[in-house]
Amino acid sequence: MRICLVTHAFPPYERTGVENYTFALAKAFVRAGNTVEVFAPRRDPVQAEFALRREETEGFAVNWITLNHDPFGPREMLLRQQSDSAERQQLVQRIDAAQLQEIRAAVREVHASDNLLDYLQRLVAYTRESAEFEVGLSPRGALALLDCARTWAVMHNRGHVVPEDVQIVLPAVAGHRLVPSGDYAGDGAALVALLQRNVDVIGS
Repeated sequence: MRICLVTHAFPPYERTGVENYTFALAKAFVRAGNTVEVFAPRRDPVQAEFALRREETEGFAVNWITLNHDPFGPREMLLRQQSDSAERQQLVQRIDAAQLQEIRAAVREVHASDNLLDYLQRLVAYTRESAEFEVGLSPRGALALLDCARTWAVMHNRGHVVPEDVQIVLPAVAGHRLVPSGDYAGDGAALVALLQRNVDVIGS
């Protein structure tokens, strides 16, 4: 199968969420036996506007489209017009800075037991060792999962984290971070469900 991926940016010039996801997706498609073409814009004052430059990397082709003008101008104008509108929704402050700091301090004080941390480590290890995952949870992703679980516990007036807290926040924290391998038909949500189903709360 011939597959075309079009993205607003691509490594090595940009390396954030969408760019890394598209890069991993292209490699997974190649491993599955597909021919992959990636198209992405890039600023290059030496090249003429819309000139096409082709490179081979990791077994697939990257087609760089020269784009030296600002493509976000019209959208910035739209946002500016919206911000100047008298009909825009007025936001009401619900908490002040001091209250926000109190909430953050309360989250830091929430206890996570050794058993809970072991469960979290098993979740992370599964994403990095199981064949269904091309990209698993990084250490930063694991810390975000723990922080969100602690926050959920505070929201429910508890001073400790339980496994159900981790499971509840797992889709929101991990769903967009997980990338399926080329042999797995599911998406990030399916990978989260796989984690919840296959990783036991109590270790063996």
